[in-house]
Parts: sequence; C-alpha cells; structure tokens
Amino acid sequence: MTGRKLSRTFSLAALVALACHFPNPAHAEPPAPRELLKLDDRLMRTSRVRVTLLSETVVAEGARADAQGLAYRSIREPLGAGLPPGPNRIPWDSVLRVDKPSNHALPAALVTGVVLGVIAGAATYAASEAGKEGGPGVMFVVPLATIVAAGVGALIPAWHPIYRKRHASAGER
Repeated sequence: MTGRKLSRTFSLAALVALACHFPNPAHAEPPAPRELLKLDDRLMRTSRVRVTLLSETVVAEGARADAQGLAYRSIREPLGAGLPPGPNRIPWDSVLRVDKPSNHALPAALVTGVVLGVIAGAATYAASEAGKEGGPGVMFVVPLATIVAAGVGALIPAWHPIYRKRHASAGER
C-alpha cells in the first residue's frame, strides 16, 4: 500500500470508529402516565418554568404537560434556533429537564435565627456569669438579622428540578 492509500484507509477507519462511538439519539418516549399527571400538577402550581432543551434553555410561562410534550403560553427568554416554531409546544424529544423557581427566604431566615439565637443566648449567659449587664441587649440583633437574611434569601434566584429525562442507559440496567 502506498502512503496515500494508507492515509485514506486510516481516515475511513477513524471516521467509522467515531460514528459507532456516538449512537444516534432514540425517539424519546413521554413520561409514564403517572409521572405525566404529577408533572402537570406541578406545572399548574407555578406561573413559569425553566426548560433545558438539547441546544438551549428557555423560560416558559403557562406550561402544561401532555403526551406530545410541553405546551406553553409564551417564552420569556431566550428564543433561539433550538426551539422549532409552531403551536407553542416543545416535544419530549427536545426536553432534557424542567425546573420551577424556588425561594430560599424561609430557610435562610430560619437558619440565621437559630444560629444567632444560640450565639446571643450564649453571649447573654456569659455576660450574666461575669456579673456584667448588657447581655440581653444582644437579643435585639436576632430578629433584625433574621429579617435581613430572609431578604437576602429571597433575592437569590434558584430553580428546583421537577422533571429530568431518563438516560437511555438507565433503562437497560
């Protein structure tokens, strides 16, 4: 074999190896009926959801789930080439994950209140043991810090997953 034929043979073998290594995506099945009802119930309880697609992530308003995919009223951000134009529906083939917004105000307030309450209580106890006054004044800091922590927690955007596409390899196990 000449060098040119060997090079072509090697290139062809490499191309075949790469093509066999990455299988074509299978047609996605919709979630099981029970999971579909649960997802639709969760979608009714929120005004917007973040949908992770194969090529992008979009925020949809008024989303509902059915056997064909996710129906939505409108898309807020971003609408790129990954979402086919059509009857406001994202097919299950394209959906990787669906998230709903969540708020961390209550957990932030509770943790801050408990931690600062314990610290203020310990400081008050230590001040009273030392015979000093002013320890109870520390207790006024706890409610204020709890309110600030709740505000900071409410400002932190967070998303909670409510649907994740199962991997094809997970069903084979």
